[in-house]
This record gives sequence, structure tokens and C-alpha cells, in this order.
Amino acid sequence: MAPNLSGVDVIDQPRSAYLAELALEMSARILKPGGGALIKVFQGAGFRELVQSARGRFARVRVVKPVASRSRSPEMYLLAMQFRLV
Repeated sequence: MAPNLSGVDVIDQPRSAYLAELALEMSARILKPGGGALIKVFQGAGFRELVQSARGRFARVRVVKPVASRSRSPEMYLLAMQFRLV
């Protein structure tokens, strides 16, 4: 999934955050215990809450920035491993 990006941060970031939340919710419905998810996210409003939500569902959660990503880019990946049934 990817949002339609407009190039305007105040529009694109909430769209991306919403899709990331949907992906996290979907992972909780379809993953078996021990499963993992990799979700592209952008730093901004709601980022910390999304990471905290993932930590409540997965045993291991890391936020990683690809080497190929520009240092000024808000692009990150939420790597969630070892899904737990809550």
C-alpha cells in the first residue's frame, strides 16, 4: 500500500500514518504467533504512538532507516517481529 503523495508534507504525512495504522491492524488479524511485519512510515504526528502500538503486539520492534534514504528524509521502516496474541 502507498498513499497518493502530493508533495505537501502536511497532507502526505497523515495519509501515510493512516495507512501504517491500517497495516499494523491488519497484521494483528492475519499473522500467526511469531510472525513479522515491515511497514514503511514517516516521522511526524502519530509516529511515536504507532511504535508504541506495535510494541504492545510484537515482542521485538525496531525503527530502521535505509542506508539509501537521504538523511533529511522522514522515511523510516517499522520492523515488528515475533507477533504475540494479546
